[in-house]
Amino acid sequence: MEFDIRRLPFRREVELPVFYKGKQLCTKYKPDFVCYGSLIVELKALAKLGGIEEAQVLNYMKAGGLATGLLLNFGAKALEYRRLVLTQSAESAKSADSPSGSSSEPSAESAKSADQTPDPQHVQSAESAKSADETPNPQSVEGAGS
Repeated sequence: MEFDIRRLPFRREVELPVFYKGKQLCTKYKPDFVCYGSLIVELKALAKLGGIEEAQVLNYMKAGGLATGLLLNFGAKALEYRRLVLTQSAESAKSADSPSGSSSEPSAESAKSADQTPDPQHVQSAESAKSADETPNPQSVEGAGS
């Protein structure tokens, strides 16, 4: 409802195909929202965010071929959020599944939270990433799950 009020383009629970060793699996990933056709938004209501929730968003980003994700947690005392950015090029990513050692998917090491200590080779800083695109302020999507 909040996305509509603010006229933000979004799709809810878009089905993203999941692949294993080049073959599509029967299961699909369903992020809460895909905004602007390029941003995964995942909502949580937990006491504290952890690595499992970040991994979930990273998997959604990889499956959807999207470089940016927001993980919002409304269950803590104050709003918790993580902005996740994949920046490594597909050509330089390595994969154990590929005989040549390259893959079209970024490696797990290339994806980290922009809100934690990033590896500067692979992840933009939170400040430069925020200025690089116009991701909505997480507080502005607070009512999105309603």
